[in-house]
Amino acid sequence: MTTLLLINSSARQLGSHSRSLSRYFKDRWIEVFPDSQVISRDLAESQLPHLDGDTIKAFYGLDEPGKGRAPKLDKSDELIDEVMQADVICLASPMYNFSVSSLLKAWIDLVVRSDKTYHKVADGRHEGMCRGKKVIVLSSSGGLYFGSRMDHMHPYIDVVLGFMGITDVEHVRLEGMARSEVNLAESIDNAHRAIDAFIGAL
Repeated sequence: MTTLLLINSSARQLGSHSRSLSRYFKDRWIEVFPDSQVISRDLAESQLPHLDGDTIKAFYGLDEPGKGRAPKLDKSDELIDEVMQADVICLASPMYNFSVSSLLKAWIDLVVRSDKTYHKVADGRHEGMCRGKKVIVLSSSGGLYFGSRMDHMHPYIDVVLGFMGITDVEHVRLEGMARSEVNLAESIDNAHRAIDAFIGAL
């Protein structure tokens, strides 16, 4: 049975373009794959912890003997388990200040973990442990930044996913949402068609 992991990372519940795209994606997914498993992770509601010194030490096996398990490891394990279960990941992400939201960064910091989602190989290189998964990134931005020197979101997401071994990544974008010259209805329609094509090709 195919498993979808649907991640929303907008800080807004209302008026969010990335959430609007993820709702459309979920509805279409359920229509096409009614018997699939859907794991939903709303980062605005999850209250993910940020990394601290104890957690970083625990990630690399450097925690102090007898101190007990770092509490944040449990949340990291939970998030990583969701990633490993998924065949397809839908990552809905707004652009904040030319990059990802702090909510998504917290998620990334907890799932990119040595010997869980990547490991070192014999010659000292790193190899991802999440191969074979497909990812669709649904992004939104107020300006037109994709591919420019101001776009620190899409390349960053690609690098992080690639480090984990995920290289089959498609980006669907809603750009220029704050620009009066952009036809919002046309942009949304184009994004919906791209989502339909992605799901239809699975």
